[in-house]
Amino acid sequence: MKRVRDGECILIDGATGTEVERKGVPQLKNAWNGGAALSHPDIVRQVHQDYINLGAEIVISILFQRISMLYLMPIKAITLKF
Repeated sequence: MKRVRDGECILIDGATGTEVERKGVPQLKNAWNGGAALSHPDIVRQVHQDYINLGAEIVISILFQRISMLYLMPIKAITLKF
């Protein structure tokens, strides 16, 4: 957080869900690839690794369009090991 407060730019990963779909993971109806981490974890892990290899220092989760569901379901932390 100090780096951010100091005005330093920190590169995060990009359109993870889009990359997962590009690599062949089918879209889940009304979920946009939020389930890809469960159905295709190796592909998701590789997409994150690709972003890290390109210089990303922060990797975020694929929660686009599913964030409201966080209030409706218990959450388990999943740690991807690279």
